[in-house]
Amino acid sequence: MDHRTVRTADLSAAALAVENERLQDALRARLSEEAALRRVATLVARPARPRRAFALVTEEVARHADAEAAITVRYDAPGPATVVARRSPPEATSVEVG
Repeated sequence: MDHRTVRTADLSAAALAVENERLQDALRARLSEEAALRRVATLVARPARPRRAFALVTEEVARHADAEAAITVRYDAPGPATVVARRSPPEATSVEVG
């Protein structure tokens, strides 16, 4: 997120329009992030299965990163990892959960 200070004292109308757009983009991103966190928190607050919670978190991370695919992996010990959730387009080659 962009935390720059808004300075409007000596800006032209064009510069103000650009600054306004930047601030609106930052607000949209923040609201989208908060909505995703709310969806995850709501699911976790209910008795949900871990598999569903991992799937939702993976979906939200992919959405937030504007990515077509994402996976969530659990590392239990040195060695191989377990894929606990994935999100990818149907035509993509992907790893299996489990």
